[in-house]
Amino acid sequence: GELEYVLEIDLDTTPLMTLQWDYEADFVQTMFAFAELIEKRDSYTGHHSENTRAIALKLGASLGLDAARLDELSTMALLHDIGKIGITEAILLKKGPLTQEERKQIEAHSQLGYDVLCKIKRFQEIASSILCHHEWFNGQGYPNGIKGEEIPWLARILSVADVFEALTADRVYRPAISRSQALDIIRKGRGSQFDPQVVDTLLQLNEAGA
Repeated sequence: GELEYVLEIDLDTTPLMTLQWDYEADFVQTMFAFAELIEKRDSYTGHHSENTRAIALKLGASLGLDAARLDELSTMALLHDIGKIGITEAILLKKGPLTQEERKQIEAHSQLGYDVLCKIKRFQEIASSILCHHEWFNGQGYPNGIKGEEIPWLARILSVADVFEALTADRVYRPAISRSQALDIIRKGRGSQFDPQVVDTLLQLNEAGA
């Protein structure tokens, strides 16, 4: 029962840690390079993505997401409109109403974003959520008309943040509406366009002044 000896093995993990750090740094740089590319294509979309990210992270934290899931949500929000790079400027920056055909082209951006990001291993998990961020809770969204919990959880959070930010920002085709008006629209979409739990969280944050 007495301790006779201790075997100590000292592993130098510095090279591995350095490699991991470099990998993470490269990932972050890639993410922000993509975000910058979006902004160069359309300054509104770039700022929208940054603002959507801030709202989504508040929602995610209030909904109890852990640090890893919040990181995923952050990346998703920055890159959710990357597919708009494939939309012509004549449509993307059009100030008047869109035709039905133009609307279809705009709606293709979620699929285009997925098609790009799913080819990058590190982005494969978030690509599916980006594909679904315009799906509706009642199944009437796009591109695949899935509903309820078929829609990835992070996509349901991003959907609310995305629409709320878009409503309260100036667009090329209309000025911003007030925060209270935007909240009314989100509230009316509870259970139809949006996940009720996420809508309730947004309303609670607003009441708390967050």
